Amino acid sequence: MDSGKIRAMAQAYSQAAGLVRECESRLRGTLEFNGGTWTGNRKEKFNSKYQDATKAFNSVVTEFMETSSELNKAALRCEQILHDLLEKERLQQLKLLELQKGGPR
Repeated sequence: MDSGKIRAMAQAYSQAAGLVRECESRLRGTLEFNGGTWTGNRKEKFNSKYQDATKAFNSVVTEFMETSSELNKAALRCEQILHDLLEKERLQQLKLLELQKGGPR
C-alpha cells in the first residue's frame, strides 16, 4: 500500500479535528458574547445541552486525532516493510552475483 496515501488520510483526519475545534470555539465565542444577559429555566436547559455538545465535540476531536495517529503509524509500518523487502532483494541480488562470479557458496 502507498504510505503517501495513508499519510494523506492521516492529515485529513487531523485537519478535520482542527475544523471541529474551530467550530466549537466559534460557538463558545458566540455564546459568551450573546449569552451574558440570558437567564432563566431555558438558559439552564440550554447550558446543560451545550455541555453535552462540548463533550461530543471533544470526543470527535479525540477520535479524529487517534485515527490520524494510527494512520501515521500504519504508514510508518508500510515504509519499514518496503525497506525490509528492498534490503532483502538487494542481498539476494548480491548473493546471486557472487554465485555467477564463482564466489562463495
